[in-house]
Amino acid sequence: MHWHPRYILRARDSVLLQRLQAMALDNGKEVFLRQLATLRDGSYAALERIACPTLIVASDADRLRSVEESEEMARRIPSARFDIVRDCGHMTPLEKPQALFFILRSWIEETGL
Repeated sequence: MHWHPRYILRARDSVLLQRLQAMALDNGKEVFLRQLATLRDGSYAALERIACPTLIVASDADRLRSVEESEEMARRIPSARFDIVRDCGHMTPLEKPQALFFILRSWIEETGL
């Protein structure tokens, strides 16, 4: 079990790669394989029923979920907010924590949560 460097933009960051590897090991093989096997069937019908405040955040260099997929999700959720983290791969909270923090803080302030 290991994180392939192509899924994160900062692939040369050995500390980040070690942290991702440790997370995969801590979660165990079954969880890791289940996450890798997750299929996205393109069925967005259920999204239209979401009635709570929703934030969709995409990363522009994510190789596991495209910006277009995330944007489509946001379009289908009534009143969803959509933001993009630039120069970031799939592991946004670890790669760009400050950028994600500012997006979350702004959204929380905006929604009054």
